[in-house]
Amino acid sequence: MDPLDTAFEPSGLIANPAIVIVSLGAILGLLAARGWSKVARSVDTAGQTVRGPDKREVKSASLWTSAALFMVCGGFLLGRLIGEF
Repeated sequence: MDPLDTAFEPSGLIANPAIVIVSLGAILGLLAARGWSKVARSVDTAGQTVRGPDKREVKSASLWTSAALFMVCGGFLLGRLIGEF
């Protein structure tokens, strides 16, 4: 089945679980990017010594990243198994 065949049906793309899972993974990826941006801002380069990133921010960003990768890869695998991708 061609995924574009369902694009013109009402709720065609939303009814496809693989596309929904991949889309949620993309949203989680945006949250992960925001987290890594916070990590980059938490590095203090003022003064004589450079202080490393905040460990809580690194933990949060890495969890968002792993969740995003899990969702996108799982959604793509599901799509391959059911013949949508």
